[in-house]
Amino acid sequence: MHITFALFLFCGVYLGEVHDFYFRIPHWDTMLHVFSGFALGAIGFSIIGLVNKSDSVPVSLSPAFVAIFAFCFDVALGALWEIFEFAADTIAGLNMQKHTLENGEMLAGRAALADTFTMQA
Repeated sequence: MHITFALFLFCGVYLGEVHDFYFRIPHWDTMLHVFSGFALGAIGFSIIGLVNKSDSVPVSLSPAFVAIFAFCFDVALGALWEIFEFAADTIAGLNMQKHTLENGEMLAGRAALADTFTMQA
């Protein structure tokens, strides 16, 4: 799991930001969002797995609950991350949501929200 997250950080930060893969590789951000969705879902499953195996918590959760929890955990953390990106862009003047192109052109309206709220075509 540690190697997976280190690889994700390498792809997102180093390749994405330093080598401009977000602008050079089509759908780079979409691929990272999909990967993070699977990874956060796996963490949700792991959390419930630890609770199920714990001797101090005498419960046995159903597979349906585990799946629903993992999905909700994934969506909630994904939403918090998007709020963080928006706040960082607003407060610190960053470009985490890619509202400005590589050449400095500012996007407006729907184009500026493509990373956060819609699938990029």
